[in-house]
Amino acid sequence: MRALILFAFLCQFASAGESNEPKLVKDPDPVFTGKVIRIIDGDTFIVRVKKQTKYSKLLKTKNKKWTEKIKVRLYGIDAPEEKQAYGTQAKKKLTELIFKKEVKCIQKSIDPDGLTTCTLTFEEPGKTNFKITSVHTSMVAAGLAWHDVKEAPKDELLGSLEMNAKGSKKGLWAAKKEPVAPWEWRKKKKKKKGR
Repeated sequence: MRALILFAFLCQFASAGESNEPKLVKDPDPVFTGKVIRIIDGDTFIVRVKKQTKYSKLLKTKNKKWTEKIKVRLYGIDAPEEKQAYGTQAKKKLTELIFKKEVKCIQKSIDPDGLTTCTLTFEEPGKTNFKITSVHTSMVAAGLAWHDVKEAPKDELLGSLEMNAKGSKKGLWAAKKEPVAPWEWRKKKKKKKGR
């Protein structure tokens, strides 16, 4: 039995030494924490997660960090694409909120593209205590994302925040022209490619 455990450990150790770059994980734990290392657009980013395996305890080593990368999309919202109007502003806002910060991700689903969708929170130091910030609601409240009704039909808070942002003409709702929802923009772009 010890020989089998040692063999499994050595196989894992050998494969871990192949690359310094953490692997991209497609099926993370339902709740995980990590540091945001890259912002892709206004609702998608990459988190580096610290993992501790059962072999870390066997080794009794101080270095118990086995890192992985997880590509995450914010659940229940859809931000403008980067080449779309307000796409750059949405990416900038998400960067201000979470880039290089420790975040807590609560997995909701795996989307059709294979991305992990999560609600996301992080703690901000306040004057007397820590304030927990919900990122997907912050993006909608700032007028830089739509409530994705197909994905989160029962989320009344997101719907209410979107209505408030529209009424206050925040972010993309300040435009003179009616903004094009990202799913419509992607559909039009796909049709143009098909011609």
